Amino acid sequence: MFGLFAAGCKKEPVDEPPRISITSPTENFSFNVPDTLQVTVTVSDDHAVTQVTVSLLDANNVQVVAGVSAVPPGGQGTITLALPVLSQQLGTGAYKILATASDGNTSAKQLLPVQLNGVPLRLRAVYSVTQQGPSMLALYRTDSLGQTVLATSWSMDYGGAALSSSGQELYVAGGISGAFQAWDVDNLTPVWQRPNQSSLGYPWFTSLDVGADGRVLLGAQDGTLRSLNAVNGNGGAVAYLPVGFHAVQSITAGNLLVSVIANPITLEKRLGTFFASSGALAEDQVLTVDPVAVLPRDEQHVLLFGNAAGHGLVQDRTLSGASYWEPYTWSTPVTAAVRIGTGVWAVALQNGELHRFTYAGPSSLPIASGMQIQQLAYDEANGILYAGSPDMLQAINPQTGAVLASWPLNGDVRKVLCLLNR
Repeated sequence: MFGLFAAGCKKEPVDEPPRISITSPTENFSFNVPDTLQVTVTVSDDHAVTQVTVSLLDANNVQVVAGVSAVPPGGQGTITLALPVLSQQLGTGAYKILATASDGNTSAKQLLPVQLNGVPLRLRAVYSVTQQGPSMLALYRTDSLGQTVLATSWSMDYGGAALSSSGQELYVAGGISGAFQAWDVDNLTPVWQRPNQSSLGYPWFTSLDVGADGRVLLGAQDGTLRSLNAVNGNGGAVAYLPVGFHAVQSITAGNLLVSVIANPITLEKRLGTFFASSGALAEDQVLTVDPVAVLPRDEQHVLLFGNAAGHGLVQDRTLSGASYWEPYTWSTPVTAAVRIGTGVWAVALQNGELHRFTYAGPSSLPIASGMQIQQLAYDEANGILYAGSPDMLQAINPQTGAVLASWPLNGDVRKVLCLLNR
């Protein structure tokens, strides 16, 4: 009896996970992009190791380089894998090599911190979207050498345009007619799209922006603000706006979506803040100005450039609590604004002046005049300001206001977009 009991209680041997060690490169090894890392891994196990994989993670443990795999000879020992790191979208900073080993039943991993030196930030092109008629848009591309060509055109009205340097995609949407489309910037072919559902002659797509986190922020007439994955258009959070309102312009600030929203019937305008993770409404602030641009100041504040009673102004608005103050007013309305540095913004006025507004102080310095600027964009790689005027794109020194170059275009400039390499 005792023998039978002992035999029945006999334990199966434990399947031990593989033992893995990255022996090369060394910890905090520094390398440049593009490069191919030679990663040497030593593995052992009580079974044969069937696969070893190495990949690269960013500081948040998100995989940024596809893994490469191999089978160690004899199922044990040392193996070297070549890991190509080629993407210009990878910025300088701390990364981790991830090595994993599997014996088919269990697995093990090891992380090794490394330092990556990304490709220097550079301008690839400036895109200008112009409206050439009620139902015709044109896209002009000005490359880094200053050559401007008509890249493509769309038979639709204007509902919005935006660009993602991290995703290397350009986005355009019709208002009453024309789908929302994501375009590959290298071959200018559509990658994915969303249909326009306007059936009553009202604009269906009401806003199109790219947030600081890279997500596409798409406003529609049905009162939604969608946060879409830039790669494939899959939906993230959906914010449902107050009844009768639609999004006009949206940005991300910290963990919030911030949107200027408008009611076309009552003409009321508000600043809505929504939780980026869920789309739930966090706060709703009534606006007494006609907004031109909402731009982030920090994670808790935005600057709202707009107009009231025939003059331009800027409001510094707290995202929680609805408090605000007006740092500066101009005697003529604002037509465009863009951030050009820490605490510094370029502001175009209806009287043709271009100002450099500094929050500390605050102060506003006129740097140019005689410019009927409709749109502004800033090239942070070279510190150049791009201004869209009727039938023209200009490159401007934001410190002196000097015009560095001009390019003739056809039509009213509705958007200017700077494409960087990441």
